[in-house]
Amino acid sequence: MQKYEKIVKRVEFLEEKYGIKYAKTDGKLYNTLKFFYFISLIYILAINQLYIVSMIFVGSENENYIIDKNSIITVSICSLLLAAGCVFKCTRFKIVGGILTILPLPLLFFTFAVKMQDGLGYFGFKASFYWRHAIPIVILFILSSFMLIIALRSTIKFNKEYKKAYDNIYDMYRSQIGYDDMSVEQTDWEEFLKTYDPRDTKQN
Repeated sequence: MQKYEKIVKRVEFLEEKYGIKYAKTDGKLYNTLKFFYFISLIYILAINQLYIVSMIFVGSENENYIIDKNSIITVSICSLLLAAGCVFKCTRFKIVGGILTILPLPLLFFTFAVKMQDGLGYFGFKASFYWRHAIPIVILFILSSFMLIIALRSTIKFNKEYKKAYDNIYDMYRSQIGYDDMSVEQTDWEEFLKTYDPRDTKQN
């Protein structure tokens, strides 16, 4: 997408010139969501680690206590996916990061829902389930979903404007050299892009 820096600048120039506005991954809305995303993520990861440690500790102290190894494995895998999603969100692969964050959340919710049923079994959950697990997971799911939508929409719109600008610049190049086969003069095309100035109003 950013193979040609001049075209990227052209797209940014046109967006500014024609007042094209949409939420971007470097905008205020996305950064605000990202702030609360980090808070929610850190809390959930901390709770997950406490759960894993407590399950192992209680099991080692009480021989009659049956460790739920499946839930430990599930919570561990979900935590790794959430951490990986966070890493990708800090790079240009924000869409991948969003997907990795959203995918494990329903499984994490279901795992804790099963583990924290009340004394009656299937009739409800312990009160701590809601503030400790359910609400933070739902909040993170909503935040990550909005961030993923912004990243997808920003990428789609930028690619659309990028292709349009590329085609327009290529048309200018063809009219300048007088023929259509760009492969014949690839070097000239590269030189044309290097000298192209998107701020030149004569080219708009």
